[in-house]
Amino acid sequence: MRKPVEKSYVKSAALVALILAAASALQAFVPGFLRDSLRVAYNVLRDLGPSLFAGATLVVLVQQTRLLRHSKIVEMMWQANSRFEAVSALRFGYQAKPDCAQETKEAALAFFFRFWSLQLDQFDSWQLGFIPDEIYMRWLAQRQAEYKKEDDGFPFGGYGQPGFMSFREGWERVSGSWNEDRYHTFKNAMEAAMRYAGPSTVIVARGFLPPASAPHNLP
Repeated sequence: MRKPVEKSYVKSAALVALILAAASALQAFVPGFLRDSLRVAYNVLRDLGPSLFAGATLVVLVQQTRLLRHSKIVEMMWQANSRFEAVSALRFGYQAKPDCAQETKEAALAFFFRFWSLQLDQFDSWQLGFIPDEIYMRWLAQRQAEYKKEDDGFPFGGYGQPGFMSFREGWERVSGSWNEDRYHTFKNAMEAAMRYAGPSTVIVARGFLPPASAPHNLP
C-alpha cells in the first residue's frame, strides 16, 4: 500500500500545479459571472498546494533515502565477499611444512585474526542494517558448522598435521585476546550462534545476547 500512496502524493501535487497554472491563464478569458467562482477555486487550490508539494517533496526524499540505502547494501555485500575471498585464499593457498609446526601455528593464528576481524566488521554492518537478515543468518549457520567440525580449520586439509588449528581453537585464541568492551556484544553473539542458541536467536535479538555463562537469560 505504501507505493500507491506515495505515487498519489506526487501525482496530486503535479495536478494541482497544472490546474493553478491553467486557472491563472484562463482568468482573463472567463465571463464575469464565472470569474468569482474560478477565483475562489483558485484560492482553495493555492492554499492546498503547499501541503501537497511538501508531501511530494517528502516522498521524493524517502525514495532517495531508500535508493541510497540499497546502494550501500550492495556496496557492503561486495566488500564483504571480496574480503572473504582474500582471507580464504590464505587458508586454501597455504602449504604446511610438516617439520615447521610452530610456523604453521603462527600462520594459522594470523589467518584467524584476519578471519574474525572480518566477521566483526560484518556483524557491525548487519546491526546497522547494511546486510540483510536472511544472508547474515546463512553466514552464522556456516560459522556454527565450522565451529562444530574439529577437522575443519587452518591450513585446509591439514587435520592431524603438525601445527593444524581448528576453527574452534582459532576462535578461542582470537576472542580470548579481545577484552575491550567494544568486542563483548560480538563475542556474545558468536558464542550464542555457534555453541548454544543458534543463528536464528542472534537474528531475533539483533545480536544483543548475554554471555555464554548465562544462557538462561535469553530473551
